[in-house]
Amino acid sequence: AFTSATTRANNDDTYLLDRWNLVSDGNDVADISRELTTKPDGAYSALKIDQETANKQCGIVQILEQKDAIALINGVASLSFEARKGGSNATLGKIRAAIISWSSTADSVTSDVVGTWAGAGTNPTLATNWTYENTPSDLTLTASFQKFKIMGK
Repeated sequence: AFTSATTRANNDDTYLLDRWNLVSDGNDVADISRELTTKPDGAYSALKIDQETANKQCGIVQILEQKDAIALINGVASLSFEARKGGSNATLGKIRAAIISWSSTADSVTSDVVGTWAGAGTNPTLATNWTYENTPSDLTLTASFQKFKIMGK
């Protein structure tokens, strides 16, 4: 688990897991952990995001190396994942997902992909050299896992 009390804290622009980077509207916005009990069918574990601070935003970013992303140039990228709303006291009912691309020096990216956070229901402004490859919109969560698939250009 990654919290404000762990050695690698849950701060903005912090790599917490292999290739997974936390971006957030400040530090200690969300606790991140591995969930072994409530997980999609067939999965060993799941990523759990526990929103700690009201009216703040956060996200998880996976950055691909150029050698892995090169096949996607001039093609179609997709992102699929399963998500659900948390326990009985969870208030987070909607999330957004995006495929973004980097247009500067290969393998020398700005890992804090958000330039300016926006309000609820609004996409953040991305940092310089990052662009959206799809139009993110609200994805409504339920108490059961749902599969979402996002298609880029």
